[in-house]
Amino acid sequence: MRLPRRVLVVPALVTTMLLTLLLVGGCSSNGSSDGSSDPTHRHAPPVRSGQGPVGLAADGHGRVWVANADDGTVARLDASGVKVDRRTTVGAAPLRLAVTGGGVWVTVFGYASLTRVDEATGRVTRRVRVGATPEGVAVADGSLWAVLEDPAQLVRVDPATGRVRQLPFGGSAPHPFAVHARALVYLAQVRT
Repeated sequence: MRLPRRVLVVPALVTTMLLTLLLVGGCSSNGSSDGSSDPTHRHAPPVRSGQGPVGLAADGHGRVWVANADDGTVARLDASGVKVDRRTTVGAAPLRLAVTGGGVWVTVFGYASLTRVDEATGRVTRRVRVGATPEGVAVADGSLWAVLEDPAQLVRVDPATGRVRQLPFGGSAPHPFAVHARALVYLAQVRT
């Protein structure tokens, strides 16, 4: 099966180089991009979100959501970012998060699913089985896009209906991916 025209596979080396350039280009020895020292810049104290935090996403209300793989939860930090104000159990090994339509979607590796947590209530409102080993998730073109690590597939999920379309692309398992404002999906793939 061929990939839709909007899905591009990008070699991992190119992706790594681009990310390195972006990260190094914005850094300086004192942490500011203009080389000056900023006395108003402060670091917040650490916040314990749960066990094994691995994924982060921000919602439209200034809150940060954290996927905690080791304890199977998703935690919401309040808008000040200094305390957890919601914690939801979602299942074994939640990994990555994406926010759309009033919900936070999380890949739940152990349940082979994308799980929706309502932003306001913190309750699980939908679980969509997408296939084995879901890893990354992003939002583009009105859909959720998830990478299935082991079968080397990209899946497109309609968040309203839960309809899943599997898009195999062959080769090794996909790695990180991102979406562009024009609804392009970029995958980094290692080829041996």
